Amino acid sequence: MAKQRIPGLLKPPNRRKPVRPPRLSSIASFPRGPRLYNVPKGMQVGTTGPGEPPPGFVTPSTSRAEWAIYWGLFKVLAPSRDPRDGRTGFIGIPGVFSYQVAVFGGRARTGGGAVLDFLVEPNEYSLGRPIAIRLQTEFWHIFTDSVKQAYEQLYRSRLAAHYIPVDMFEQNFMLDPTGQAVVIAVKNALRGVREPSPARGGNPLRIPANKR
Repeated sequence: MAKQRIPGLLKPPNRRKPVRPPRLSSIASFPRGPRLYNVPKGMQVGTTGPGEPPPGFVTPSTSRAEWAIYWGLFKVLAPSRDPRDGRTGFIGIPGVFSYQVAVFGGRARTGGGAVLDFLVEPNEYSLGRPIAIRLQTEFWHIFTDSVKQAYEQLYRSRLAAHYIPVDMFEQNFMLDPTGQAVVIAVKNALRGVREPSPARGGNPLRIPANKR
């Protein structure tokens, strides 16, 4: 018995294939960021990166990671000034932030003296208290023993009595050559935002020797 064809269920033989509608012309993009304000390239934050430290910055007691933070503080707090100008020494910006500040007697005092990496003067976010920025490196602070870890916690507690201690971990910005990561980290530090410790989070990274 032949099958009956039900009208309306068969594809018409002259049906056209679907055609994509024509695309509308896109609207011209509006300039944003540095292009909008015609900021010179040398003053654009994060476009050139900190690069290599200038001569005389790295010493037996300082590092390339400290230079990245030093550069980032200049870009955030005084973008019109040159962080590589070391004619008066790399001491920071008087009245804004200081670099390598002795506290509790400094290195000359045994059993409690120390040197702060960066001390930022009070701002609208710190409620009238200076911010003590400590650089946390993988060699001296992350991949270390429990005695050193305990000392760091004690040192941080002592700082909290006078400053707002904020730790910055080198693995969060040293692998970014553009400088954007360290600028963001500096801005967070100035607001008192504390980054989670890689040691506690279980995600510490080894920094190549040529990046430290």
